[in-house]
Amino acid sequence: MKALLLWPRMPDSFWSYRNTLQLAGLRSTNPPLELLTVAALLPGDWQIRLVDRNVRAEREEDWVWCDLVLLSAMIVQKEDLRALIEKGVALGKKVAIGGPFATSVPEFALQAGAHYLILDEGECTIPAFLAALARGEEGGIFRATEKPDVTATPAPRFDLLDLNAYICREACAPPGATSGDTCSLSPARGPNWWFEYLIALSAGEHFFAYRHTVRGQLREALGYPQPSARQPAGARPEP
Repeated sequence: MKALLLWPRMPDSFWSYRNTLQLAGLRSTNPPLELLTVAALLPGDWQIRLVDRNVRAEREEDWVWCDLVLLSAMIVQKEDLRALIEKGVALGKKVAIGGPFATSVPEFALQAGAHYLILDEGECTIPAFLAALARGEEGGIFRATEKPDVTATPAPRFDLLDLNAYICREACAPPGATSGDTCSLSPARGPNWWFEYLIALSAGEHFFAYRHTVRGQLREALGYPQPSARQPAGARPEP
């Protein structure tokens, strides 16, 4: 089975940090950890491609290549999610969807044309979905009331992602990664710590009022010289 896993695009908003990300050479805030975990739960003999559409768009060749499209989304991604479901169905691909939005509003995915709804906890419902596929079932809704033992959940498929595209890499660092491979608020933990610090500060409603303080702190932390004090307009330099 050839599976194409897609994480829909986030709309531009205050919380997407789109312009700020571009300044730092990054593409998104958080990796799609749920899809990486889904990939780890799929059979080992499946061929898998994962595309985070906030980092890059999938290619038309990816659609031609795949047998099955797997999607997950939050409510803020629903417009791109709908477009992806409709495209998959139009191309004759089987479309499966799970995640928080589908679990909360399953009728949205059904109305868009999704064939399989893998709801609730994937560790419990993905096996039922795989069994239905093996029986040749053309669709289905898979639910579970129990909660999984997450200590038995396989490690997410980090190899499917370019972690350097994200701000928040700490939670998805591969086992054995050193502090320099991740990003945090400490200068000793990587070169981009200051950018996350700026993101955190910019979320405050009074950021504009204390922007000069933030600028000074960043200059000091990065080793940049502080700008010299400006003379008032019309003032003469002191002797």
